[in-house]
Amino acid sequence: MARIDALFAKTAEGEAARAGLDTFRRALLKAAVTGEPTEDWREARKGGETGHDLLALVAAELGFRKAFRASG
Repeated sequence: MARIDALFAKTAEGEAARAGLDTFRRALLKAAVTGEPTEDWREARKGGETGHDLLALVAAELGFRKAFRASG
């Protein structure tokens, strides 16, 4: 009987851990969707290069400058 009680206790621990993971997963998803994890980084980079600027830089480094300018 003690063995069964121990197994039920472990099952309860596992269920509690899973509930905690579900809560953590929801909190992490909410933070990611709202941009909270990168908020400080984005504030520090305000007015910096745009996505277009970055794409032009990468294209230039790869030797696609003319093709990028023609399509951009």
